[in-house]
Amino acid sequence: MLKLNNELFSLIKRYGECKNFKYNEIFHLNNEGNFLYAFERGVAFLKQTDVTGKVLLSKICKKGSIYVETIDDFSQFQINYQLFFKQNTTLYQVSINKLRENIDNDYLNTLILKYTHNEIRKRELTLRDYTFYGKKGTILSNLVRLANSFGKIFKNGTILIDVKLTHEDLSQLCGMSRERITKTISKLKSDNILDYDKKRKKFIILDLESIKDQINCEECPLNFCNIC
Repeated sequence: MLKLNNELFSLIKRYGECKNFKYNEIFHLNNEGNFLYAFERGVAFLKQTDVTGKVLLSKICKKGSIYVETIDDFSQFQINYQLFFKQNTTLYQVSINKLRENIDNDYLNTLILKYTHNEIRKRELTLRDYTFYGKKGTILSNLVRLANSFGKIFKNGTILIDVKLTHEDLSQLCGMSRERITKTISKLKSDNILDYDKKRKKFIILDLESIKDQINCEECPLNFCNIC
């Protein structure tokens, strides 16, 4: 868990309601209030869907993750958010109003501001990668973020991204077509940079340094360069 989120996580857990979800369950987030979520265990994909049916995978939540739900005042933003549970998951949910009733508001606002700043910074870096390095750069930078979030390093230097991801999931994460994802992955596989375990549905990075070189990786702090 990121250090700056420790206090906020503890408060959500202390005052929140514990909820358990099973693998493959879907939870539609509340559209009438502001809630905060702290993930105790499991893995969940946070997806957003617009009125045309387009889907974006905006966050992968795991143990220690926090999500702060905000409600827009503009009704034209018709976007629905759902949590898709990829493992049995335990989380805590609390309304912002309940926290304000129990915690000094200035202190709470500071914690939420820190969280929000961190999330904005992550999105700025994602936008920068797309602007500077195009669609391929977006895919490569997200592979780095996935490695930082779920990577298991083996003695030979390869990195298993230890979360199940289909090509469709990666396309939703990168905001591009599945065909583009498949084409790029095929090229990375032929260059001996990336592999994919079809049976386990997990990516394996064979040459992380090559990926970083192609996007001029600046070794950003992990609290910015992650997908959680």
